[in-house]
Amino acid sequence: MRNSDQSPRDYLHPTRECDLVMKGGATSGVVYPPAVLGLAPDYRFRSIGGTSAGAIAAATTAAAEYGRECGGFDHLEQVSRELAEPNMILNLFQPSAKTRPLMDTLFTLAESWEQAPNSRGPRLARDLTRALWKNTPRFCIAGGAVGVGGSMLLTFITGGSVNIGSLAVAVVAGWLGGVAAGMYKLSNVLFGDLPNQSYFGICTGLQSAESSDAPVLTNWLSATINRLAGLDVHGPPLTFAQLVTKKQTMGQPNIELRMIAANLNQSRPYVLPFKTRTFLFKEAEMRDFFPGSVVDAMVQYSHEHACAHFSLDDLPGYHWLPVGDALPVIVATRMSLSFPLLISAIPLYTIKRSALTCAHVDKLALTEDDLQCNWFSDGGICSNFPIHFFDSWFPTRPTFGINLVSAPEQAFRERAVWEEPDQKTQVFLADYQSITDADHPQIGGYDLYGESHAEVRPVYLPRADDPVFPVWQEMNGMLPFIKSLFATAQNYRDTLQSQLLSYRDRIVQVRFEPHEGGLNLAMQAETITNIQQKGATASAKIHHYFKFDHHQWNRLLVLLALMERQFKDLQETIDEIGWENLEALFERQRQQMEPTEEQTHFPFQRDDERWIAETKRRIQALYDLIYQMKDLALLEETPPPPEPVLRITPEI
Repeated sequence: MRNSDQSPRDYLHPTRECDLVMKGGATSGVVYPPAVLGLAPDYRFRSIGGTSAGAIAAATTAAAEYGRECGGFDHLEQVSRELAEPNMILNLFQPSAKTRPLMDTLFTLAESWEQAPNSRGPRLARDLTRALWKNTPRFCIAGGAVGVGGSMLLTFITGGSVNIGSLAVAVVAGWLGGVAAGMYKLSNVLFGDLPNQSYFGICTGLQSAESSDAPVLTNWLSATINRLAGLDVHGPPLTFAQLVTKKQTMGQPNIELRMIAANLNQSRPYVLPFKTRTFLFKEAEMRDFFPGSVVDAMVQYSHEHACAHFSLDDLPGYHWLPVGDALPVIVATRMSLSFPLLISAIPLYTIKRSALTCAHVDKLALTEDDLQCNWFSDGGICSNFPIHFFDSWFPTRPTFGINLVSAPEQAFRERAVWEEPDQKTQVFLADYQSITDADHPQIGGYDLYGESHAEVRPVYLPRADDPVFPVWQEMNGMLPFIKSLFATAQNYRDTLQSQLLSYRDRIVQVRFEPHEGGLNLAMQAETITNIQQKGATASAKIHHYFKFDHHQWNRLLVLLALMERQFKDLQETIDEIGWENLEALFERQRQQMEPTEEQTHFPFQRDDERWIAETKRRIQALYDLIYQMKDLALLEETPPPPEPVLRITPEI
């Protein structure tokens, strides 16, 4: 995509650096290439992260940054244009012959739901009937025949006659029989074919004999990543190691790439690439998901890096998954974007605990009975917008976030109502994004949005001191209720994090109407172009309104407030328990190195004299420093809203 005057962009001389985190959103991801291209001439991307569709954007951005000097971002412009071609996105998601009826029916119903909000019941019944007859004709014909035949037989048995009433009943029975038979067929696909033959997904993402000649998701993405990086599209895949070592090989800063995938068997997220050798893969299964060059590279790595503690000689076809930076980027990306039901989950294997009890053996020979399957699905299940990636207390470069937010269509049409009783401004907002500066340009003496006076805001980058309002979603039925339950569980942590001071001023929000993005695979070219324009607008707003010195000031305020609060808590705790009791705690853990019948040993004990003495000295120095502060409540009692907290949490 070119800029407004169609002049070529200069991607070779960026003067600044940034990190970038992008949210998942299925087809909404077409917003990302124009946003990235808008930032690339000025910013070099150092750390990039995302989930689901955001993982695709993160991978392609990292690959383009790796290949910046050989036209990486010029190739990304071509990718952006490809995505706007008719049916390009739809063709990426190719189901198998067995799962296609389920996919076509579900998307017909989804389209019907979005297009007729005021007459959903009758329209859904009509469209369901059409979809079932189109996608499962033999079952519907058989079910319809059974329904009509059964109705007529019942009429004959009960001594009735053939008349208009009995014929009407027969028609209704035939319709119900056809629908029931079609639903039975789809239920067999959903509960039989998907888990047993399609890895819990309608689409595996890989080109197959049943696929059309159009590019399919994983093949297209694998080739695109290599092309952006300046590598052979048919050769070995780009790895995280190549991104990390760019500094040594090309004289440029290294590139950090992170994604999230959800391990459904362990009910937890994992950050990719994995840091430790934990998982194995089955070669035959991986060839159902990835091109041969990718699987070959994974197998070769496993042969070259055998595990010293476990033997796979009795497990033909199983290999250790490349660990750390050796993992191909396409593998991590595909694991993160496994949208539930639509795209197949990825199976990896861990060693059972019962086998690990034999670890005292010099080299344990594993068998299939020693393995347990772990299904990896979409990372957005756990964290759809991992804005916590690359966070630091006081950053040297900004971490921008692009947050994709769905909103009802009327949110872009409604206007705010302003009243000023007693000289005090009160704001009543149907949706805080819909205000224009022409309605009321200022509150409290500053520009509310810092943008054009005539613009409705489908793209919004707030100032740190702008008012923060939650995005309201309408809920007018059971399906929206269930959808909101899932969305709340999925996004509440990311949503709250995004509203904090030192976060919200670097997160640009891109608002989507119901027909834009999401699972709308068959979007019109005009719709895709509009979404891409929002991406270009997002980068423009970062350029025009983000001030890094303002952001550093916000981070400093938050940091000082949290540090003062923690220091104060430490001081009060030591005063309460007494310094002598704190020293006694060190001595007790030291004395109980050997457990007795009365006492068990302390966990993680330390018997190092030097360590104990130095730790006591540091606690004492910190305690003295706290007392030297004349006013501990300088910032802690009045932190900028919303109030932050500092918690100890495990790293994902």
